Amino acid sequence: MGKYRDRSIPPFFWTFTHRRLRAFSPKSRGSAGHSFFRVTTRASNIEALEAFRNNPDGFDLVITDMTMPNMTGKDLAKELMVIRPDIPIILCTGFSEKIDERRAEEMGISAYVMKTIVMRDMANTIREVLPAPSTLKK
Repeated sequence: MGKYRDRSIPPFFWTFTHRRLRAFSPKSRGSAGHSFFRVTTRASNIEALEAFRNNPDGFDLVITDMTMPNMTGKDLAKELMVIRPDIPIILCTGFSEKIDERRAEEMGISAYVMKTIVMRDMANTIREVLPAPSTLKK
């Protein structure tokens, strides 16, 4: 698991082309202004893959969109799981003929989320795929 498991704030990638969704991620904060996550955002899955290759243990979760320029979320997930098979991945998509929930699960993708994304639902999905804080390695 990630080197950052001793910290109470899990780091993860959030890759979306849509500015509004990218803008949401760093504001993932509680009511008291405390961060729930340390988020690294990329507008390109190729950029995300490069950053992940440079620090594969630096992330506890990857959230990506199926439809991205130059590399689909499905292809990013495949590449990431070659580098680190235990990385939880949430794949978001609208309509896709290339992947559905069953195929995502067969690939080892942790969760499949249909757009339009409700942030409360995304928060619940993140909680489901991340290990409980008490089980994180120190």
